[in-house]
Amino acid sequence: MRILLTTVMIIFSLVYGVDALPKSAANLPLGTEAKPIQSADNFIQLSQVIDNTPPILRNRDTAYVQLGSNDSVIVSPAQIDLGSTDDVGIDTMLVTPNTFTCSNIGFNPVVFTVRDTSGNSSSANVMVYVNSPFVLTDIVDTLEECAPVTIQWLGGCSGWNIDLSLVRISPFITQALVVEKIANSRTHQWQIPPKVPEGLYQFYVQESNKLNWGYGKPFYVKNTPPTVITKNIVLPLDAQGVAKITVGQIDNGSNDICGIDSMTVTPDSFGCSSVGVNTVTLSVTDLNGNKRIATATVTIVDTQVPLITAPANISIPTDNGSSTATNVVLGTPVTSDNCSIASVTNDAPTVFPYWSNSSDVDSEGYSWQYNDSTANSDGRR
Repeated sequence: MRILLTTVMIIFSLVYGVDALPKSAANLPLGTEAKPIQSADNFIQLSQVIDNTPPILRNRDTAYVQLGSNDSVIVSPAQIDLGSTDDVGIDTMLVTPNTFTCSNIGFNPVVFTVRDTSGNSSSANVMVYVNSPFVLTDIVDTLEECAPVTIQWLGGCSGWNIDLSLVRISPFITQALVVEKIANSRTHQWQIPPKVPEGLYQFYVQESNKLNWGYGKPFYVKNTPPTVITKNIVLPLDAQGVAKITVGQIDNGSNDICGIDSMTVTPDSFGCSSVGVNTVTLSVTDLNGNKRIATATVTIVDTQVPLITAPANISIPTDNGSSTATNVVLGTPVTSDNCSIASVTNDAPTVFPYWSNSSDVDSEGYSWQYNDSTANSDGRR
């Protein structure tokens, strides 16, 4: 601040001393005049008090701001000012330019101006860094692999293309296992991909120029083995004495959230020795390599009746001096069965009586009995 003296008679101060000058002149408010002091031989005329001292700036070198939900932000002087001062008072503060959009991501030069009530001003060049970080909404603490999940976030500009990543953070390593390039819709339906190891993960969103990003809350990915459902069956042996089963005969709707990779059943082949109840195991492996087993029963039955053809009728003489015959060779019957022969028997006596005619043979003939290894039987006369 400065007091302009349009006319000053130095003699006054020399004659009357400096203390004789009016003390109130230095404290006059702006825009007023001091009353003149006059004497017979000298006088002092004081003019208006004028302020020409600019404000003292105190400001940030760089201000950091974020775009709002409408993809724009207005920078206020308060975000730059750090306490600028002026002797008589600050009238206005300005930031030029003060409005920023998605096209201004990064550093932008602006001018920060402070003007006092006297019209004096000071300006400084300042950088405004504009960004639009992503803020992801929390999801559940645990997700199963292949489970659907809705990912939501704030931030980013509407027209951006972004990378949505699944990042493993524990155990031991940090890496992006899956990266999907999508538009910045701020919501996305996703599915935890198959073959993701169990562990702690985060979703990570980053726009293409890599200046803006955001992490979500950590969550645990759990690998769940398949659900194995079986059914019991009854299966007959075929004509060769063999029965085979397939997975489809034992499976009763096994499932897995990621999908089933393979199913096997053991044992899958049976023979005559397996007639009865047998336990089999159905093994199911999903696309992530998770495996689970369950058992079922396979009851093997032999429904094939054994076949026997008796030897032809024979005529033999009686033993000498006797009416009976002994040591008679009856012949060998023809037999067939899908399982092994257990026994072939007949009810013929060891001593055969004399039959006088063929009708006796028909009425008094003997039968053959054939039993297989599974207790099926057949008989012929």
